[in-house]
This record gives sequence, structure tokens and C-alpha cells, in this order.
Amino acid sequence: MLWSVDFSSDIPIYRQLADQIISFIAEKKLRPGDKLPSIRELSGDLGINLHTVNKAYKLLADDGFLVMTPSGVFVNASGIPAPDLAFYKKLDYELERMAAICIARGVEKAELIKRLDEQWSKKDIK
Repeated sequence: MLWSVDFSSDIPIYRQLADQIISFIAEKKLRPGDKLPSIRELSGDLGINLHTVNKAYKLLADDGFLVMTPSGVFVNASGIPAPDLAFYKKLDYELERMAAICIARGVEKAELIKRLDEQWSKKDIK
């Protein structure tokens, strides 16, 4: 698995790392029960602070994607929790935000839907 971060991005490194892990799960490159690199190992490989990796792992553990134990960090072997009301509120917030940005920039609704469909197709691996 190829881990990477973009130090010139406006997106915080912990968020890039968390998003990358979610993508790996969606693409089935990481499966329930898989062990992730240790915080120390991944921070060394990427040249980033231990606390940055820990923050990404903790964020994903709080959302149910990962389980952090004394023996390591694992993709939740019980499976990723099903969407609940809190998830849908967060989803609605993000979609409203992106819709507003697109409208303000003059992006057509069809273009937004096309791009969402393209991204979905990249991740929708059966």
C-alpha cells in the first residue's frame, strides 16, 4: 500500500491521512481486521509527527473505522458502523457546503453530479 501526504496542500496532514485510510477501506485495500502500520512506523515512513498520525487514527477510531488496542491499530473487525442520524447530519452539512461552493463558482448541477458519480465509481468495488 502506498501512503502519501501532500505537504503543500491546504488540507491538514492528519485529514489527508484519515481520508486516505477511508479510501483504502472503500477500495478494499484494507479489510476488516487488517492491522495498520504503527504510529511510529507510519510517522517515520511519511516524515510526519507522531501526534499527526495519532490524531488521524483517533479520528477514525471515534468514527468506528478503526480499533486502537495495545497490540496495534486495526480496521474494525466488527465492520464499519452503518449510517446513523449523526452520519446523515454530517453528510447533509458537507453536501450543502459543496453545493453552495459550486453554485457560487458557477458549477452546473449536472457537472457536480457527474463528478460525484465518477468518484463513486472509482471506489465502488464489489
